[in-house]
Amino acid sequence: ENARARLKAFVEAGKGVISLHHAIVDYTDWPWWYEEVIGGKYYTKAVPGHAASTYKEDIDFLVAPAAGKQRHPVLVGVGPLYVNDELYKGMWHSEKIDVLMTTDHPLSDAPVVYAGPNPKARALHIRLGHSAHTFNHPGFQKLMSNAVEWAAGRSK
Repeated sequence: ENARARLKAFVEAGKGVISLHHAIVDYTDWPWWYEEVIGGKYYTKAVPGHAASTYKEDIDFLVAPAAGKQRHPVLVGVGPLYVNDELYKGMWHSEKIDVLMTTDHPLSDAPVVYAGPNPKARALHIRLGHSAHTFNHPGFQKLMSNAVEWAAGRSK
């Protein structure tokens, strides 16, 4: 509870957070976090009204800027990314997220990179980040650099 209180105070003070890859599974029992800050939830097991989410590793797929988002500060200089990474499907996503990058791979939910639903939170989720292939991709490195600058409030 102490860690949650500190994290909540940090976010509510307008500080930025980046949820990378598997971090989407953190705090899934804390509605404030996944509903108001991150805007997504991976279900590790089925619950009434929602099946368990699924994942598939070692998949080649394309992630591209969402329509009209190419000029978002997080995406400047990034372009489409062809990666070998892990896919997640069957997650819950808030209707209020700002989707920045998507995939149309059938084993994946479409949103791959998105800003959380609370504009004061400066929260970003980047679902990529499972493989060395992705980490070594220059486009992913640029995405991460831009994300840190955006979350820190250095770009708008």
